[in-house]
Order: sequence, then C-alpha cells, then structure tokens
Amino acid sequence: MRSFLLLVAVLLLSWNANAQQNKTSEVSFYSSTWADVLQKAKRENKIIFLDGYTTWCAPCKNLKKKTFTDKTVAEYFNKNFLNVMFDMEKGEGLMLAKKYKIESYPTLLFLKPDGTIIKTSVGFLTPKELMNIAKSI
Repeated sequence: MRSFLLLVAVLLLSWNANAQQNKTSEVSFYSSTWADVLQKAKRENKIIFLDGYTTWCAPCKNLKKKTFTDKTVAEYFNKNFLNVMFDMEKGEGLMLAKKYKIESYPTLLFLKPDGTIIKTSVGFLTPKELMNIAKSI
C-alpha cells in the first residue's frame, strides 16, 4: 500500500511540475478593466501589448494557437510587456475599438503606459514576425 501511495504522490508531483512548465510556454494575459491595465502599466513601467480579437476571427484563433504558445514569444512577452486581450465586440472592447479605430482582426497594439500607440499590427503574425516587432520597440 505504501508503494502505491508513493507512486501516486510521485505521479502527482511530476504532473504538477509539467503543468507549471507548460504555463510559461504561452503568453500570459492580464485580465482586468482598462483603467486597471493603465494603472498597472504605469506602476510597473511596462509597455502594454493589446490583442484586439473577436470570437469568430480565424486569424485571431491561429494567433492564439500558434504564436502565443511559442516558447520564445511567451518568455519575451511575459518578461517585457503587460499583455492584455479584449474582445472588440463586447464590454470595454467596444470602447477600445472605437478609441483606437480598430476595424480589422486581429489588431495588435503596443502602447505606452498612458495608452498612447507605439505600434499597430493587423492580421496574423508568425512567432518570428511578432518577435521582430516586439524587439524593435
């Protein structure tokens, strides 16, 4: 019985370690109000990376599946940016779409902590393309 419990404990620990490792292999998105995002960016002195998406957008889904799960992208973005995503057809996304004149999806914005646009990119980007933009900022 002890051997069985020990085996279960080891399996649970290895599963938990693997789950923790996988968390860092994708971009972490901060979920809050826009006002809170701006305050946090100012407090941490970080550039805001905003993913403006819609639920029906195929390129948006590919970006999440292929680019935001790239380990190099995840490590760089999680370290250097305050990452947020908003559905441009719901809640505060409607206000952000109007404010930043977002009409195509996905629209990726790099913003100063005060909300001023640094760079805009529209459409799907490969991990390499997104990294080139991010490193140029």
